[in-house]
Amino acid sequence: MRTIHFNCYKISGRLPLQKIAAYLEMSFPIRWKDYIVVKGKHLDMILKYRASSKQVYLFEFGCVTFVNFEGDEIRVFLEHLESITGILNSEYFAKYYETHTIKVYNNGECKLWKGNADFVEYNDYIIPIVSTVLSRSVALSKIEADAGRLLDESENIITFLQKGKLRASTKRLASITAKIMRFEYDSIGNIKVLERSSLIDQSIEARSIYDILADHFELGERFENIKNKCDELQKIIKTYSSLSYNNAENKLLLFEVFLLLLFPLFREIRSLLNILLSLFTF
Repeated sequence: MRTIHFNCYKISGRLPLQKIAAYLEMSFPIRWKDYIVVKGKHLDMILKYRASSKQVYLFEFGCVTFVNFEGDEIRVFLEHLESITGILNSEYFAKYYETHTIKVYNNGECKLWKGNADFVEYNDYIIPIVSTVLSRSVALSKIEADAGRLLDESENIITFLQKGKLRASTKRLASITAKIMRFEYDSIGNIKVLERSSLIDQSIEARSIYDILADHFELGERFENIKNKCDELQKIIKTYSSLSYNNAENKLLLFEVFLLLLFPLFREIRSLLNILLSLFTF
């Protein structure tokens, strides 16, 4: 029996896969590809020794999955990667990650996660599938966290505005709207997080393994949760716009009332001035 260890981290918003592949002298098509895998001689060059049982999967949406790596080896690889790309977000690395193991038995069967009662036949495509699902789970964790923070901030603004504690202004509206639009743009950029890879589509067995793992990590449910939060953010933009407009309209009405009240006062002042003027003329 052998155990395969996986460690997946979010390390940046995006990874320039073509730049990395070019540096490592790896072929990489111009069209979309799900990931690049660093192994064999390319990985040996980075670690400075033979690493036949180790692999690294780099995903365009900023996640990296390490297969059978020790902590020091992860550090060495990331330092090398940063020297190529110049981007490595230590905050992401510390907050968004997943670990996973699968056990492969001598009869050629494996358990896809600890505690799973079912056995499946082990095939080489299982490692990229597990690496892919882990990366998508980690990517969703980051999106979920961003959506939650933005939703809390937006709801607080609405609460303050409804209580009259926040002055409505186009600047404030523009700020919160820009944040929401940026989040939605980044989320759209990660939409391929939930698509099966081209490798997974090659066989019914591979698709089945992917679906089992995707269900285990609740990828579909989490995506729906994010979608619902995005819908709430859109409603908040509309609510904020409406409240801001109403506040501005109310201020304009008050100003108009103030001007209307001034007209009789002006007439009284004018009459008083005329009386005083007539007195002085005598």
